[in-house]
Amino acid sequence: MRSSLMIRLSLPVLTALLAGCGSSAGPGVGTNLFFTAKTQTTPFGGSNTIALSGNYLFAGTDFGLRVFEFVRSNFASSPQVPAVLNVVVPEFHTLVNPGNTSEPIVSLKVNGTVLYEIIGVDRKLLSVVDISTPTDPKLLTQLKIDATGTAFRGIGDIAFSGDVAALALRTDGLGLYDVSNPSDLKLLHTEPIAGVDGAKQLVVVGKTAYVMGGGQLTILDITTPTAVNTLGAFSGDIGIGSGGSAPPIAVDSRGYLYNALGDYESVVDIRNPAAMKAVKVDFKTGTGWSQAIAMGLTGQWLYVAQLDTLRGYDVSDPVHPVAQILIGPTADLTLINDFVATDDGYLFISNEKGISLYGYPPKK
Repeated sequence: MRSSLMIRLSLPVLTALLAGCGSSAGPGVGTNLFFTAKTQTTPFGGSNTIALSGNYLFAGTDFGLRVFEFVRSNFASSPQVPAVLNVVVPEFHTLVNPGNTSEPIVSLKVNGTVLYEIIGVDRKLLSVVDISTPTDPKLLTQLKIDATGTAFRGIGDIAFSGDVAALALRTDGLGLYDVSNPSDLKLLHTEPIAGVDGAKQLVVVGKTAYVMGGGQLTILDITTPTAVNTLGAFSGDIGIGSGGSAPPIAVDSRGYLYNALGDYESVVDIRNPAAMKAVKVDFKTGTGWSQAIAMGLTGQWLYVAQLDTLRGYDVSDPVHPVAQILIGPTADLTLINDFVATDDGYLFISNEKGISLYGYPPKK
């Protein structure tokens, strides 16, 4: 049975949440630290993962799915001018995870009006949820991965190419599913992926899948899902993970892949998948580095989240990333799990205490 809770934030409460805003430079950041305001959504506790759809933010927790509604505001045009974050969160709803109330939601991805939830520490359950009415999610179906056998099974990641969902199934390889009818997922093909952990991290751009696992990057053409073509593989270089590692990755439209492993980051030229090469290694700045949790690109910005910090780089020139942004560590931003960055100047950071919301003027 699904229960719900709705709380309306009055203007005085919102003003209090937005109080105490400020910024301070960190190691290697310089003067362009222009995140200046934040609010902590403390009423519901920690968040494992987040996804954005329009004006609704979905948060996966240990206890269910939360849906937040917010109103965007306008920021100044110059990145050098601190912006006042004026975001109204009129209400939010607490919804028990449809179809499963005992396992945490560990990853969320949106495709159109459908939300895909990877559930459980072992990541062996996928819930497919209709969010056409965002404040009233409805379970459509579930996909269960065989729980027997090796521990290196489960859903590492999910990405989409039109009506095809690509699932990184770890030692089971890359699973391609027809999701044209999200109530009835159909397996089209499973492609074996080499490496200790097979397919763990995944990015899909157009009809190309970039799969990371076991210290190897594999690039595949999934134009015809039933006849996948491997375009190239890359391993053994300091510019990519080694051994059993599977660092988070991001891919831009110019043909460069970014990855972060442990205490270094690198850029790989993937324009020729048959002859990939690292073009920039260890471009991090500052100290206090730990294992990267998540990575993402928004416009010219590359974001890298770690345990208690989020760093931003200007990658207008991908071979020469420039450190510009540092958030954390702070007392109210610990154990980062995920983040969402938008083109219009918002950063939502999912962490053990809730969701921190930052605003900045996008660089023109």
